[in-house]
This record gives sequence, C-alpha cells and structure tokens, in this order.
Amino acid sequence: MTGIASGLLGIGGGVVLVPIMVVILGFKMIDAVGTSSLMIVFTSVGGIISYILNGLYASSLPHTP
Repeated sequence: MTGIASGLLGIGGGVVLVPIMVVILGFKMIDAVGTSSLMIVFTSVGGIISYILNGLYASSLPHTP
C-alpha cells in the first residue's frame, strides 16, 4: 500500500513508511528510519538482479559509450 501511495504521489516510499511505523506501529524514530533504509537496500538488490537477468543485453536499450 505504501508503494502505491508513494508512486502516485511521486515521492520516496520512506516518506510514507516512516510516519506509519512511528505513529501507527509504535516504532522509535531511529528504528523506523533504519528499517526504511534496509528496505531500500533490498529493493536496490532486487532491481540490480532484475536488470542483470532481463535488461543487460537487451537490444531495445539506448546505446551508451
């Protein structure tokens, strides 16, 4: 749900997720920020793996020098 909200608003997911973790779930601010940062790492690794498997040698991508 936070991914959809942040995508529609054009903002990072942490902007939506951190207040939810603090206000609704009762996290301490430092824990909420750390958890959000850890999620960014997992998302980045997933994107890298997806690019390596599906897009690294795709012919439809623009050529870069």
